[in-house]
Amino acid sequence: MVKFVLRITQILPSLLMKPGQLIHRTPLKSRIKICLTDIICSGNNPHGQLYQWFKTSDTSYRATQIYGSNQPDWDFSAHPAADIVVINIGTNDAGSSTNVSDAEFTANYITFINRIHCVWPDAQIVVFSLWGGWSQQGDTWLQGPTFVQAIENVVQAFSGPSTPAPYGGNTSVCQTASANYSNVTSDTPQGRGFVHYFNTTGILQHNDIGPLYHPTDVGHVKLASHLMQFVKLKFGWIFGATGPEVQHETLYWNDWPNN
Repeated sequence: MVKFVLRITQILPSLLMKPGQLIHRTPLKSRIKICLTDIICSGNNPHGQLYQWFKTSDTSYRATQIYGSNQPDWDFSAHPAADIVVINIGTNDAGSSTNVSDAEFTANYITFINRIHCVWPDAQIVVFSLWGGWSQQGDTWLQGPTFVQAIENVVQAFSGPSTPAPYGGNTSVCQTASANYSNVTSDTPQGRGFVHYFNTTGILQHNDIGPLYHPTDVGHVKLASHLMQFVKLKFGWIFGATGPEVQHETLYWNDWPNN
């Protein structure tokens, strides 16, 4: 999950610019082996991003010993508001140990987007489709589906003509939460026209996925490049690079056997 602020994101450093804006950076808010759903995930995360994304600390044992159940809230006012939020989450929810249903995942995703839009009412939200594992079919490999219909349902729920920014504390949904946005509980879409679907199907090939379903360096470059084009065409942003992109010490091959 990335907070995409103005011209720059941690995925696409310095390569996209919104015309007429200065470059601002924002911290990457990502957690290892975390679910969207607020459950114990992968055995070591007591919370999901539905809750944890709004907190400053991580979910480690050390943080738990320091803060207990009173984790400090993230200070969104200390950073520029996002123009675009890119969300790529759900693979861990699909794991066999979590038992998250499509219906539960859809409701949680809608709630998560509502919470984000309480924070940044003018932000456009880009939702990634997920890539599952690969299976051999004849002489090729096919990408497995993960929450395909559920994610499409989420995007569809927010479709329709754009509506004025509905949040920023100006509706009962956000007012109930006060400053603690993780208290927003509505799984009914609030507002329309600001959620967009980025279909990753066909971008990654079998050798672009490393062990444990994570993209390789090349896989990440492919995803980032396609996302840059998507943002450029969808929102009218321009490329800001003036020279070749340099990937320092990047290995452009997958040397893991059978992957």
